[in-house]
Amino acid sequence: MRLKRLVNDLVDLGALQSGAYRLELAPVKVAQFVASCLEAVMPDARVAGVSLEGGLVPGAPPILHTDEARLRQLLVILLERSVRTSASASLSLVVRRGPPTSADQPGMCAGDCLEFEVGDAPRSAAATPQAGRRAMRRSRLTAADRAGLSLALASRLCEALGGRMVVEELPGAPPRFFVWMPLGLPAAERVVEEPSWSPVLPKGV
Repeated sequence: MRLKRLVNDLVDLGALQSGAYRLELAPVKVAQFVASCLEAVMPDARVAGVSLEGGLVPGAPPILHTDEARLRQLLVILLERSVRTSASASLSLVVRRGPPTSADQPGMCAGDCLEFEVGDAPRSAAATPQAGRRAMRRSRLTAADRAGLSLALASRLCEALGGRMVVEELPGAPPRFFVWMPLGLPAAERVVEEPSWSPVLPKGV
């Protein structure tokens, strides 16, 4: 199974690098999407003894216009990586409205965006991320570096979707990933917001 995924990752990465990659854009219901991402990594999390949680911070738009399958592929890569490196018994996928930005701001997508945060859960889910992030560097891949391949693919997927990805690395703590995706919606749809923190749980929890 892992060998098949490795081969698939290599094929996807090659397609992204060559530009032979077609995106299928459509409206995505964010809460349901988050639940599906958590469900995808539930088996690995159970083996590792890590619980999963997720949700939308107040003000997070409930709809995102993107390629759902490719964004899920990206976030599942980060969730799987975080399950393997988790220093706590709980892992979270938190979604919040990202600050409006311009294209010249490093590490951010231009315009209105949605932020996905993947990492250990002790920090308040509704808190604003602190400083200390750095732009994620693409690693040179080696034949045996599964983690490097996965993160390289995640980085390329993020770029293909018009987003940006960074990793926060603090001393003594596992990495925390942030993905910013452009909303890609008409202004009338962007103003619809969740009234309060909306927890999301994978099925079977």
